[in-house]
Amino acid sequence: MFFRKQSIQKKMMISCLAVTLIPLLILEVIFACMMQKQTYNDVVNSAAAFADQLEDNYQNELDNMQIIAESLQNFTPVQVYLSSDFETDVDSYHYFVENLHPLLSSFNATNEEICVRIYHNEKQIPNFSYQMDHNLDELLKRHPETLLVDAGVWIHDRMRLNTFETMYSYYRCVRETNWPNRILAIIAVHADEMMLYNQIANEPVESRTVFVMDKQGNILTSNRRDAIGCSVEEYPTSDGRLLMEIPDGARVEVEEEAYILLRRETEQLDIAYLLSYESIHAAQRMSLVILIIVGSILMVLASILILYTSKGITEGINRLKKRMLNIDRESIRTIASLHLQEKTEDEVAQLENVFTDMMGQIDTLMDRIQLQERRLKDEIITRQQAEIMALQRQIDPHYLFNTLESIRMKLLIKDDREDAEIVKLFAESFRRYVDARDEFVPLLEEVEFIRKYIMIQNYRLDNKITFVCDAEERLLQYKITKLLLQPLVENAVLHGMEEKTDGGRILLTIRKEEPYLVICVEDDGSGMDRMKLECLRATVYSDQPERSVGMQNVYQRVRLVYGEDASVEIESTEGIGTKVQLLLPLTAFEDSTCFEY
Repeated sequence: MFFRKQSIQKKMMISCLAVTLIPLLILEVIFACMMQKQTYNDVVNSAAAFADQLEDNYQNELDNMQIIAESLQNFTPVQVYLSSDFETDVDSYHYFVENLHPLLSSFNATNEEICVRIYHNEKQIPNFSYQMDHNLDELLKRHPETLLVDAGVWIHDRMRLNTFETMYSYYRCVRETNWPNRILAIIAVHADEMMLYNQIANEPVESRTVFVMDKQGNILTSNRRDAIGCSVEEYPTSDGRLLMEIPDGARVEVEEEAYILLRRETEQLDIAYLLSYESIHAAQRMSLVILIIVGSILMVLASILILYTSKGITEGINRLKKRMLNIDRESIRTIASLHLQEKTEDEVAQLENVFTDMMGQIDTLMDRIQLQERRLKDEIITRQQAEIMALQRQIDPHYLFNTLESIRMKLLIKDDREDAEIVKLFAESFRRYVDARDEFVPLLEEVEFIRKYIMIQNYRLDNKITFVCDAEERLLQYKITKLLLQPLVENAVLHGMEEKTDGGRILLTIRKEEPYLVICVEDDGSGMDRMKLECLRATVYSDQPERSVGMQNVYQRVRLVYGEDASVEIESTEGIGTKVQLLLPLTAFEDSTCFEY
């Protein structure tokens, strides 16, 4: 009875508040639980992404140090300088300045956080930051068992060099070419501790602890500065295990504080990333506070909106009632006598009988209006879509090629024929990617595309790559899957040719060996050892996607297009080169899509 006697405004306010606020409170509780879990996942995933990036960055830095040492080891002027007997110190100095100084200077200029030294017992060139040190014997006394390894060794060797303190060093021997047992010098690339620390300098110690260790557990750097130089054994977990022994993602307690351990490894380093649970809880509390504030604001806004909406609706109804009564008093009395059974204070009830006869007409009229609106809207959408399609059809990819051709002609006008030729090659290569109508192309076309690719690479590498194609003209008419050979040639260039200083050759051989068409890409580059070869084979033949997908992509395409009988064979010998063979069943080329004369 209480509710029925209230005005419609009060009824609307009570009902709307109940219908709005109660579900809003329930949703806020649900969202709070979801946000707690999502915040946890976001914080952990963010930390894991940083740990992954940290792993990649450190590996790149260490690879760079190794490349520097290997470059100096294989640099012919180093051999000449260390093994030659110069008539005077002036001759020795001039040879050093002309042949070694530019390379050593470039190493130090590109990275101020490393120091390149050559330890020897024969010659001394002073006044250079990289120093030609006269202390090979002293170095061998410090590390007699490791420095004689030709492959190079990593050593945690804390020492003061110039303006920085080294924490990690890479050593590599330089032996006389004709006397392998004679050590001319030892090349050392010393890394400043700051090179490792700069990667983690912005990590707050209060919430995140990072330990970067060598394989012996020595802490090379950390955002806990007091831990540098210590052993990881000084930071035991509550269960007594070392951080190096605990799996990634495990919960650990260090110094009575709980962490999530994110462990990453490189070939030389171990990374322990400790994410404090307190930091996760702090983020969760912050998200909860934000949710409460937002929920409260929404509740207040909803209440204000309900108040003003209900007031506006009831005022409009009262004004409409008065106007309708004044328009047709006699008809109102008739309708009231037929439909109104009892008098109430509900404004809607007072207007119900007045609108009864009008609702049918209004409903019909609204249906017609809505139908017309839908038709008009559909017409507008259809017209807009037609206009968009018309604009899309105006896009002509040949505009890109015409633009490149304009650039080439301007270069020719300026007599820059070399750059003009490069632009032409780029345009032709780009056109091949754009024109993707045919899945299969003749081998001749594929070979020509590879020739252009080699020309572009030779422009970058000072023409040190020789490309040879050995194939019968008839075989070049066979059609193969587009861009099947380019990744093989690209790998030969990137991993075989770039490291060679005296140039090299890439041989493409196409021949019949029943029941296969054999396509072989062979280079005389640096090659790889047995372990690296097995790892490469495992990656290529795996069904799991990898970061480097070139060779794996070729293998999968070969199997999909040419069947289970097709295969990819990889052979490599360190220092000699690498050979990749595609064995494609000849029966596949009997199809008209794969063969033409």
